[in-house]
Amino acid sequence: MPASLNQPLRLVTLCVALLIAACGGGGGDEDGVDDTSGTLVGAGGGTVTGPAGASVVVPTGALAQEARIEVAQTSAGAPPLPAGLTAFGPMFAFTPHGTQFSEPVTVTLPFDLAAVPAGSSPRLLKTNARNEWEHVATATFKTGSVSARIDGFSSVQVVIPPLQPFPPTRMWSFGVLEGKGLVEREVDGDTQVGGPLKKTIDFGPASVTRDALLVDGLLSRGDGRAIGDIGGSADGVTYWVGTAARTDGTIARLTQTQTFLKNSSDATYSFTISDVQLDVVDGNAVLGRDCRGGFFVVVGVCDIVGAHVFLNVQAFFEDPVVGSTEFAQADGFAELRGGAVFDVITGTGRASWDETVSGTIGNALWSKSKFTFTKEPFNGPDGKYTMRLKRPLTFFIDLSSVPNTGVFTVKFQTHAMAYNRGATAVLGRSPEFAIGSTAYLRDPASIGGTTVTTTGLTAIATRAVPDLPARGLQPPAPCLAAANPDPAAGTLQFRAAAYALHEGSTRPTIEVTREGGSRGSVTVDIASSDGSALAGIDYRPVARTIVFADGDATPRLLDVQTIQNTIGGQASRTVALTLTQPGGCASLGAQSTAVLSILDDDPAPTTPPVGGLDATFGSAGKATLAGFGGDDSAMALQADGKIVMVGGSTNEFVLARFNADGSLDTGFGSAGRVSTDVVVGGVVEEIARAVAVQADGKIVVAGHVRTPGGPLSFVLARYLANGSLDAGFGSAGLVVGPVVGRALAVALQPDGRIVVAGDDAAGDFRVARYLADGTLDASFGTGGQVTTDIAGGTDTARNLVLQPNGAIVVSGDPFGNDLGTDVARYTAAGVLDASFGNGGKVTLPGTRVGEGLALQGDGKLVLVGNVLVGNATRFATTRLLANGTVDTGFGTAGTVVTDISGRGDAAHAVTVQADGRIVVAGRSSSQTNANFAVARYLSNGAIDPAFGTAGTLTVDFFGFTDAAESVVLQADGRVVLGGVARNNVDGYGLVRLLP
Repeated sequence: MPASLNQPLRLVTLCVALLIAACGGGGGDEDGVDDTSGTLVGAGGGTVTGPAGASVVVPTGALAQEARIEVAQTSAGAPPLPAGLTAFGPMFAFTPHGTQFSEPVTVTLPFDLAAVPAGSSPRLLKTNARNEWEHVATATFKTGSVSARIDGFSSVQVVIPPLQPFPPTRMWSFGVLEGKGLVEREVDGDTQVGGPLKKTIDFGPASVTRDALLVDGLLSRGDGRAIGDIGGSADGVTYWVGTAARTDGTIARLTQTQTFLKNSSDATYSFTISDVQLDVVDGNAVLGRDCRGGFFVVVGVCDIVGAHVFLNVQAFFEDPVVGSTEFAQADGFAELRGGAVFDVITGTGRASWDETVSGTIGNALWSKSKFTFTKEPFNGPDGKYTMRLKRPLTFFIDLSSVPNTGVFTVKFQTHAMAYNRGATAVLGRSPEFAIGSTAYLRDPASIGGTTVTTTGLTAIATRAVPDLPARGLQPPAPCLAAANPDPAAGTLQFRAAAYALHEGSTRPTIEVTREGGSRGSVTVDIASSDGSALAGIDYRPVARTIVFADGDATPRLLDVQTIQNTIGGQASRTVALTLTQPGGCASLGAQSTAVLSILDDDPAPTTPPVGGLDATFGSAGKATLAGFGGDDSAMALQADGKIVMVGGSTNEFVLARFNADGSLDTGFGSAGRVSTDVVVGGVVEEIARAVAVQADGKIVVAGHVRTPGGPLSFVLARYLANGSLDAGFGSAGLVVGPVVGRALAVALQPDGRIVVAGDDAAGDFRVARYLADGTLDASFGTGGQVTTDIAGGTDTARNLVLQPNGAIVVSGDPFGNDLGTDVARYTAAGVLDASFGNGGKVTLPGTRVGEGLALQGDGKLVLVGNVLVGNATRFATTRLLANGTVDTGFGTAGTVVTDISGRGDAAHAVTVQADGRIVVAGRSSSQTNANFAVARYLSNGAIDPAFGTAGTLTVDFFGFTDAAESVVLQADGRVVLGGVARNNVDGYGLVRLLP
């Protein structure tokens, strides 16, 4: 119909409808409403209010003539609600029924958002001209009301639809493991919500290609291909992971998250682990290798082939005030490894931190007694070994702490890993036919590796939950018994006095037991400290709390991660492990200390190592980035060998990343470079001065910013591995202030907290600590920072190191040309450590060694800088004992002075090798320019004649000014120097030296 004809007809229809409604169709009040009640509203519009705040707003022009409008709380004349819908609040009638409007009117009803059942989505319904309920899609729900625009009057009701089961969210990935350290590289992965999950991957040639098609052909096919397998049912009640080894290894990962609404007080949640199976084929004996003595005769290590599975289960309560709070967790870890002499390992993959875990789900999902271990003949003296669950295991998560109508989320994280580091031809034979492994957590009938069963629960839209909390130290459990200690609570101790691991191992090995009783929840702290092994060089330090729940005496199997290197002929290095702080009513047993030996797995070198340029790095051992960066730079080494350089600009934060071979990493930032304008506009200076790399690959940069007329302010920036700012840190990746001063050094605690040192406007040491998200740590110092006046003068804190016990050591020097060095040590709480120096402070007059600082494994501190001799400066190295006094057994009265060029030398950085040798880097002068300079000393301070030329080495780039400002050690012992190299313009310069 043409628009010109449609409008008059609509008005006629409206008038007829209004007349009929006004006179009840010519006979009586058929809709039960008094025609004389209500409010007259005409063409000018108006608002009519009813009970409980219900109302209707009629706009101008919606009515052609007056109508008596009323809002009543009544269900009279309304049809029944559709099946399955539940009324939420009262029903309201907007009359006269059937009234139509030229312009939509706005109706408002009272609505209590807080009373809506968790996980539910309310809807607004209204009746139509046929007196049928229909959904009002335009409704807007607010805290105290719901409003909608409608074209005609009717009955209106808020309803709650039945909850629809919501599928789980899954993240899956396949990866390959490469090198001796079995470094993981993801090759495929994605996130999936709902639907069945079935992913497979062909990793390539399997490690076993005949007579041992493992896992019934599922993971190693008859054509000799290694297959990875990840799957799960659409509703989330089953899932599985599995993989077969290729060189060097493979891994399949799955994380499943599902959120539930608790509908009744007797609701239950259980899961069943249907099957875990590990298969390993050992071919070492047939290849001429003998592992029974603990080492291969030819090459390699005895855990050269193996497989393991890991499963972690966590449950989080969604509290509307505090957010996600964990109320249950458990781990399972199982590993089978060889060769020739096989070991079976099971237990918790990590210690528990939550003493409130209750119900039948505890900290350990299984133990060795739950598995069978069999051997089948294969390759003569070798064999095929199988480790498998005896029967399915079922666990219940205690939901008593979740209130009715409460929401909780269950998160499963699992992976299967198979590795074979022996796939190298030995004695003229290929081991691929003889060594291999597979791992899977699943049911062989493909009904799933785990089966979830619930009652009284409804799966709803998945909520976000946090990643695994940091495994740090926790407060000790309280003792609730009269006797303290209580013999019935048991004793806590190491299973053995000595343990051993090869380099690059991440396998749980250390066992802590609870013996003699299991009454009450108990805790104990475990911490590592350097023996002959050095934290960060030979192993990752450990500091965590172990928890045993009431009645739980399952031994805790813990991991100490050792670091791989390629230095051959090293003696076994030792790590001291100590149990302290027993909590609850437990006591320490006799075996409260243990020693972990790190075994070398590299052949001894045929010739002594000699320091010199590494020709495989950059161009003949040197790498540069002209025109980007400059002096006052800093450097950090990533776990994958890549090198991050920062600083060298005064008007923005700049950083660049180099590959392990010295080439620029063009996948980082923009063609390998990143520039960040910290504060846009009106900035005097923005300078990055320090850098550290987190375990997850994120890069933390520290420095300062100054605006016109404003103070200097500490700045932290965190970047993702690709060079973009981390939006989850601070404000869009940046933290500017509130600490006043310059930040010159940064270090990362094992728990993720960030420690920064520098100076304030008054010239005092200033140290601040931040939480992992960039907020100041209020538990440190005063409001997150501490300021120290060392000796009444003006000082700059240039360096900082963290001790294994959490103590923080800071060193620096006075402003200006005053010769001297200042050192301070703080406790983990940010208080000066009275056991160090004079009330926590040390002043060294006469020698300026505040340029660089390093911590030895025995707790001694090495400081470097320069000392003036005649008219020229020299390298100066001083060592302090752990208590802050000068180590008079080092050099001459604690200091070593080295003349490199005879024209002026200065040391800027220092590091300590695993064997105790000390490497010092800086600059030296020639007749025309300055060069990179490095010296190496024996542990007693004597120059190391095996290094460079008589213990020193200089490197010139382009014949201009160069200076090494940082030094780091690679895992293989090679030395990397970083600093400024000039070729008409400043830029970054890197050098790598052989060990």
